[in-house]
Amino acid sequence: MVIRPPEHLSRIEHRIFQPERPQEIIALANESAAVQNQLISPELAAYHMAWCELVNSDHQDHKQLSIAGGPDLATSLYTADATDVNVVDLATVNKERLETIQHTGHVRDWKFSGTINTRLFKGYYPEPSIRDPNIGMESLLLHELEKLGIAEKFNLTQNNGVIRIEFDWTYPGQKQAKTRRFSFHALDLHNLPNTDLFPDASVDSIIQKAGFQSRISDNARYLSWLKGRLVNGGHMLLDILKPEPDGNPDGTDEHFANARKLLQALPPGMRVQALDKKSVQNIFQGDIATLGYGSYMVVAEKK
Repeated sequence: MVIRPPEHLSRIEHRIFQPERPQEIIALANESAAVQNQLISPELAAYHMAWCELVNSDHQDHKQLSIAGGPDLATSLYTADATDVNVVDLATVNKERLETIQHTGHVRDWKFSGTINTRLFKGYYPEPSIRDPNIGMESLLLHELEKLGIAEKFNLTQNNGVIRIEFDWTYPGQKQAKTRRFSFHALDLHNLPNTDLFPDASVDSIIQKAGFQSRISDNARYLSWLKGRLVNGGHMLLDILKPEPDGNPDGTDEHFANARKLLQALPPGMRVQALDKKSVQNIFQGDIATLGYGSYMVVAEKK
């Protein structure tokens, strides 16, 4: 079975992407710190690294806009080897609280372990945990950094309300570490097309987490704005599409329906690409379900 955008989207040019070195990718994924430290599953790490073969195969410095990314750093690192990431999310990062937790130890709230298990086995942080004052962005960011092998080796600054975290990290299989910069913007996501924070054609890729898709009021305007931020040849990584609705063959499942609406609104001049299910099952050593809810992506390239 091949996973494609819905058949009725014939106006969208799409093709199946097949990574050239899948066995090497899965081996590198298994050896990487995020997998060894049980931040993410080996299947998810390999799947994201396969996309990096398309998005940033020569591992150049890479600027990314991450929408509704929350405390998730690994997705930007593994899918694009990103070096400069602007994270836009309603969830805020408090510098003082992050520093306090860093020096006194992680939150021991009883819900924290469940949140970490969701991250490992399902590939995302639950939104209630991100907004929970007993857990929050700060604890989850520190967890992410620790499991990426960064621990105390990062710099934290704040300028005009923007929190910035900088650290050195080596992409699996690469010899040299690069400095990574994540800047966190507390912004109403619906107002993205109205902001002047991100100049035209300035980012190499845009990644959108699955949870945001149902909140978009004007898909066409939103996606047109995103396309305008991309350099030519840049990619939108839309973390939205599932292979089939949950037990509902006519596609009326809410998540699937929202994904379909978003794909329908893609502007002209975008080429949609997907990984075929056989590659995910046979090469990446697991069924697509092991990648977790909202972990299956399509990539739209600006031609």
